[in-house]
Amino acid sequence: MNEEIRYYIKSEVVDPIKESRQMQLAILAVLLTALGIGGYYAYREMVKSKTRVAQQAFADSVTEYERMLREVEPDKRDWPSVITSFDEAYKRYSDSVFAPSLLAYKAQALILSGKRDEAIEAMNQSVQALSKKSPLYYLYLTKLALMKHDSDKEAVKA
Repeated sequence: MNEEIRYYIKSEVVDPIKESRQMQLAILAVLLTALGIGGYYAYREMVKSKTRVAQQAFADSVTEYERMLREVEPDKRDWPSVITSFDEAYKRYSDSVFAPSLLAYKAQALILSGKRDEAIEAMNQSVQALSKKSPLYYLYLTKLALMKHDSDKEAVKA
C-alpha cells in the first residue's frame, strides 16, 4: 500500500512538476508571495511590540516627572534622575513615535533643574525629530521659540 502511494505521488505530482517549467515558476511565485506576506505580518508585529514597550517607558518616565512636580519640598526634587529616565528611554527608543515627546519632557525637566541651554538643545532635537505634518510640530516649535525668548531675557538681565 505504501509503495502505491509513493508511485502515485511521483507519477501524478513530482514528475509533472519536473517536466513543466511553467509549473515550477508558479510554485516559486506562490512560495515567494507567502514568504512576503508572512514577513510583512512578522515585521508589523515586531513594530507593534516595540511601540508597546516604548509607550511603557514613556509612561514610566512621565510618572516619575509628575511625581517630582508634586513633591512639596523643593530640596527633595531629584530632577537629575528624571532627566536620566527620559534620556535612557530616548536612547533605547529613539526610532519610535515617542522619541520627540521624550525629548520634550526631558527639556522641561532640564528647565526645572535650571539648565536652560541644555533644555533648548533637547527641545531643538525634539522639533527636528518630528515631521512637519505632525500635529505636535508647531506646538513644539512654539515651545522652542518661547524657551529661546526666555533665555534671551535672562542673558539681558545678567
